[in-house]
Amino acid sequence: MLSWLIALVLAIGCFALITAWLWLPARSRIERERGLADLADMHWRDFVHIIRRALIEKRGLSDIATNEQSPGEHSADWLMLENGQPCLISCKHGLSYRIGEAAVIELGTKIRLAGASSGLLVTQGSVAREGRELATRHRIDIIDGPQLWPLVRPYVPSELENAAADHAKRASIRRTGIAALGCLTLGLVIGLGLLGHSEQPPSRSPQVAVNSQPASPAQPRLATGPAAGDAQQEAPDKTAAQQHSPPSLVDGIDTSVEDPGPELLRRYQQQVSRLLAGTEGLHSAIWMTQTTLIVDRAVDEVQAMALICPVLKRYPSLRTVRVQLNPRIGVQEPVRWRQCSTI
Repeated sequence: MLSWLIALVLAIGCFALITAWLWLPARSRIERERGLADLADMHWRDFVHIIRRALIEKRGLSDIATNEQSPGEHSADWLMLENGQPCLISCKHGLSYRIGEAAVIELGTKIRLAGASSGLLVTQGSVAREGRELATRHRIDIIDGPQLWPLVRPYVPSELENAAADHAKRASIRRTGIAALGCLTLGLVIGLGLLGHSEQPPSRSPQVAVNSQPASPAQPRLATGPAAGDAQQEAPDKTAAQQHSPPSLVDGIDTSVEDPGPELLRRYQQQVSRLLAGTEGLHSAIWMTQTTLIVDRAVDEVQAMALICPVLKRYPSLRTVRVQLNPRIGVQEPVRWRQCSTI
């Protein structure tokens, strides 16, 4: 139950974040792109009249009284007053415009010829970075695509504005549905993953019996009859022999096999590496080959071999392997090669 609750919370949180992004910045961007596309489909004279009205009502510009004709009748460039100074307005009508240095230099020349003190470039397209830098030096303001739609939106025909808003709404609804399906799938995957993980039994680290002496065997039953004396005499001898014999099982594996197969030999080597790595004074034990064991140690050579040999001698097939003793960390000493047994 907890796994599904976690998955549900994650899915709802993911859906909430995506929905907020779709209905706020993404929807505004879709509406702006559709509105600019509709503006580009308008006749350029209608576009110029919308720009003129927006500049008058929103930016405080005014017409020059000496204008002989209304702006936009014969040209997309006209003069207006901004703070009492003449300003040349230039409209570039179309989404495909990408204004660069050449267009800015041309507008700067027109500003000087018209006797204006500044200029304003308006386009549904975009202005390149080098064009913006040059426009600043020529005292030219720029209103391009991202800034244009908020400026002219109140002045476009209502059917055009409603069409852009409806298009953005339909796109946001469609994308929200897709996001809901994606978040639902994500929640199911997370829930199933957490559920499968919780149902796995906890792993138990293997326990290795490394007792120097086996448990004392059960006391033999006393025999009755004429053989009682002999049985009682043999019992202490058998007990002493069992106490001095090495254990033959490690992790349930018989270590007394003298000629093991490849798989059993590999398991023997894994047991030796694990036993030595867990021994105080030794850092690690790694098999370089089937007959060479590399040991990193923290004790001197004699102490290291005293720790290594009792383990190797428990495995008849490994007691003659070569042991490479790497130098201790921070100690200037050579690599040592030793052997616990030669037969």
